Amino acid sequence: MIRGLVEQQASGLVFVPGPRGREASFLDSPLADLYPVLLDPSKPLGIGLQNEAELVLTSAGKRHWLTRFDSDEDRNDELWKQLPGFFWSAAVEKSRPGSEVLAVHSSLRNDFGRMPLLVTRAAGAGKVLFLGTDSAWRWRRGVEDKFHYRFWARLSAGWPISATFPGRTASA
Repeated sequence: MIRGLVEQQASGLVFVPGPRGREASFLDSPLADLYPVLLDPSKPLGIGLQNEAELVLTSAGKRHWLTRFDSDEDRNDELWKQLPGFFWSAAVEKSRPGSEVLAVHSSLRNDFGRMPLLVTRAAGAGKVLFLGTDSAWRWRRGVEDKFHYRFWARLSAGWPISATFPGRTASA
């Protein structure tokens, strides 16, 4: 039903994995084809780090409406560099064909290059977003909801959303 909602009714779907690895359960479901990335099956619990990592905008991400916190591209890039980072991410091999990579891991690479962590993809009439870390809540540090709220509000304004977390689904 969720796949039909996205593909046929122009809805949006957000995948936000977590350190328990339950996102792998989607890979054996009708939602598998909607996933905008290929996960690394050898690391189902993702990757934990000792040092904080950041999301680094790609050239597409620097221009994308979802990642624009400032209309000036250079200032926007600086804002993203100042956002609090994360200590855990999903283990992603690569983006799937037809996906648009908006941000990559600041330090982890694999055979395909930097690991994609913020990825969008068209799915029929709808759209799908993958955010490969569960730490966007940290963007509130020192600025309250300035960037956290702007990101999620912009996403929900741009798409009718069904946010999917392993084990539960919430519509906005």
